[in-house]
Amino acid sequence: MKYIFIYGEVMVKIFLALLVSTFINAQNQEPDEKTHNYERTMLIAIDPIQAVSGAFGATYFYKLNSFTALTVPASFGTKLLLKTITSAMSAITDYKYTSDLLFATLGVGTRFFFNNNGLSSGLFIEPRVSFSYSDYDIKKNDVNLLQSKRITISPSVLLGYDWFFLNGLYLGTGIEVGAGYHAKNDINIDSDFKNRLKDKWMIRNNLWADESQWRFDYAYSLLVGFSW
Repeated sequence: MKYIFIYGEVMVKIFLALLVSTFINAQNQEPDEKTHNYERTMLIAIDPIQAVSGAFGATYFYKLNSFTALTVPASFGTKLLLKTITSAMSAITDYKYTSDLLFATLGVGTRFFFNNNGLSSGLFIEPRVSFSYSDYDIKKNDVNLLQSKRITISPSVLLGYDWFFLNGLYLGTGIEVGAGYHAKNDINIDSDFKNRLKDKWMIRNNLWADESQWRFDYAYSLLVGFSW
């Protein structure tokens, strides 16, 4: 339980720091005449959905012009973060994890705005490519249940909608579809452990992948953050 409070305290401090920074910068910006939104150039947002799987995810945005923005999404999961997750992953929280860093993802994308008005409310489409690494070595009572190491390259497309507010607050949602190519996919799994998780698709997809090199991927995106 103490890890939940530690994680929550850190997140509150990050939000407060971003709020103060955004407020100070917003005072020196002028509203756009057409949209009455501030001329924003940067945005930092976090993904609360990833907390369900014991991860911390964030995306950095930099406006290139009125039509496009550079995006850099990143996420990671550790043994410590795994203790903060909800019951969606509770089936595996009591096991022993040899590796401290369970997975990490870094990507780059280009967001195209349908309204041709930069970082402002409206529809968007974003092609991106992500590189991820995962290392799960799970034991229980000194019995090896899973050894899984993956290096995956994932091209995808994200389609969604952004909301920007005058105080700098941001909310965005979307659906991402793509494919994952496993440059490395080493799996050694206990059959009983595999059968236990056969109906728990969320846990299974995080822990290991099928032996094929390619797989279809989809995800839901929800971001909250601040812009300036």
